[in-house]
Amino acid sequence: MVLDYTNTVFGDQDAFNMVDGLAVHWYADDNASPTILSEAHAKLNGKWMLYTEACNGGPDPGQWIQGDRYMQHIMAAIQNWVTGWVDWNICLDPSGGPNWVGNLVDAPILVSNTTDEFEKQPMYYALGHLA
Repeated sequence: MVLDYTNTVFGDQDAFNMVDGLAVHWYADDNASPTILSEAHAKLNGKWMLYTEACNGGPDPGQWIQGDRYMQHIMAAIQNWVTGWVDWNICLDPSGGPNWVGNLVDAPILVSNTTDEFEKQPMYYALGHLA
């Protein structure tokens, strides 16, 4: 889909002139090669590319597979011209909310609903390596 959008928008000079960059959701990362980002970059003519709405499935406290997955995806994106990374939510409650549609996901920091406590997750430490 990224290439479809870049071909459509960046293939039209008027549209190209109105765009500052390209935001890419990471939803299909497991289904596409990260090199598709380099292909999109070739069409951007100096404009930036930002990864957005990154998240893992429901909360799974303490699971390093979540941090490992983050690190793999961030590194692959950076190696293919992405210049920034935006998390879905850096802090959520232990259930992965709040969320009005019930789309409960994990977060780098889980904040208690009942106490003044929070827990840094493996994703937090993975992000720290790149900060």
